[in-house]
Amino acid sequence: MRIDVVAEAGADSLRVDGAEQTSRGVADGAALERQPAGSRAAGAAGGDRAHAELDDAAGKRPSVKQSIRTLVLAGVLGCAAGAAHAEDTAQFIFADVGTTHTGFIFPGDPRIGREVVLARIFLVVEVFPGADAADFDTDLTLPISAAEGATPVVALTGTGLGWSGSGTFTYMTETTLHNGTFIQTLFGAATSPMDAVIHEDSYVELVFAPVPAPGTAALAAAAGIVAARRRRR
Repeated sequence: MRIDVVAEAGADSLRVDGAEQTSRGVADGAALERQPAGSRAAGAAGGDRAHAELDDAAGKRPSVKQSIRTLVLAGVLGCAAGAAHAEDTAQFIFADVGTTHTGFIFPGDPRIGREVVLARIFLVVEVFPGADAADFDTDLTLPISAAEGATPVVALTGTGLGWSGSGTFTYMTETTLHNGTFIQTLFGAATSPMDAVIHEDSYVELVFAPVPAPGTAALAAAAGIVAARRRRR
């Protein structure tokens, strides 16, 4: 999906030299979707109601021990479901117009080896009067080992985006074209010179495949044991 729209001017611009951009070449991962407040309680309540209905259908009144086991199981499942809502990402910025920058993913980075399953591209460019947005040209090489049919390079041109003239131009898309494995390597970006500026809210965001939260696997195993005992009885 690609969306090309013209947005109003007014966003702050980003003008830094190569050294400063290198230090900002990669931002820490950020959770864009957080677990809604009360979701754990909702998960527990839902599980409790489900087991209560099963007990009623069987014509049995649950014992105190059975009720406790049900609450433990529902709580575990609720926590696991809540953890699944988190989204782990990493952001990389474009080079400012007429500049380049490079960075490096160092050994020990916890994202190394993670699977990238989606890339979001946000690009806002202000082209000043007298310049032509069709001349815009930027690329950003991501620190990934690309999956089959994918590429680590995000290459965008004004011509390719259908831009022309002056003004503020916005490009946003979600794509699997940059899927792969996050690796220890150099990354970098470059933007050709022209009378324009890339706004600071422009970046490429990599979305990682979810990883179970610490303790989730153990909790799920405990839930399975409780469920198995319940069936045997």
